Amino acid sequence: MDTIIGIGELGIIKNPGDRLITYALASCVAVTFYCQEPKVAGMIHVALPRKPDHIKDLRRPGYYAATGLPILMKALVSEYGCDLSRTRIHMIGGASSVRGRDVFNIGQRNTKQIKKILNSRGLGFNTDDLGGTLSRTVELELSKGEINICYHLMAV
Repeated sequence: MDTIIGIGELGIIKNPGDRLITYALASCVAVTFYCQEPKVAGMIHVALPRKPDHIKDLRRPGYYAATGLPILMKALVSEYGCDLSRTRIHMIGGASSVRGRDVFNIGQRNTKQIKKILNSRGLGFNTDDLGGTLSRTVELELSKGEINICYHLMAV
């Protein structure tokens, strides 16, 4: 079964035929976790590095790296028994605007925040596909633990 991870969402799969899929990764960043034993995978689609102070209601904690990533990692460990130090971690996305006027540098800021969170827990990532000016669709197939990335031109 396919589980679609929307912007600000996170998900975990554990059935062999399942896939995690997220679309439209431009400045957003997907972080995937693949745990071989037990066979479990998780994904988050991060839109921003951290929640602004003026926002009190947190309906989608996955929208922010600083809140969503710890939630996903905690669930993988406590609910599914994953050892994150033995988990394959991938980061995909973080593109810049095609117009060259990306004054907020959201993609770079997302990437920096995610790396900071992983590093604070003694974790690195196995591969990344970050930056550039292309949007990405990402699929993680649980049975093989493989990441598939499709690239798309961003609208101007």
